[in-house]
Amino acid sequence: MYTTFTKPYMTVTKILERNNIKTDKMFFIDCATPVAGRTEMHGTSKSLFCQPQSLTNISIAIGHALESIPKGNDKVLILDSLTTLMLYNSEKNVIQFIHSLSGKARAWNVKSIIYSVVEDTDKKTISEISQFCDTCIRIKE
Repeated sequence: MYTTFTKPYMTVTKILERNNIKTDKMFFIDCATPVAGRTEMHGTSKSLFCQPQSLTNISIAIGHALESIPKGNDKVLILDSLTTLMLYNSEKNVIQFIHSLSGKARAWNVKSIIYSVVEDTDKKTISEISQFCDTCIRIKE
């Protein structure tokens, strides 16, 4: 389950496939395409479009998508990216959203990955959100 705020899901799919990552069993919540002003947004059986400001709708969509994954299958939630999400929402709302999402992920036994560009994200915000994570990995170029 891939929630993208940075690139349209079709672009993400192409990038993943170019890197030999299969996407046939992935579901995408695309919050980038609506922002780009594209009017031709055709959801598929593996995609859904949401406005990045609609945290409640995004949370509901993630919940429905995760519940649709058959029991016994590994579930992974990727949120790309915290940095972009914060362009459309207040720090307080993003922290509440991540807190709620991390609680649901634990309850549903879902592994979660949240991307953030540390240099572009307030240290206080990173510190608060890190509390909801089991591990923080910093990748340097």
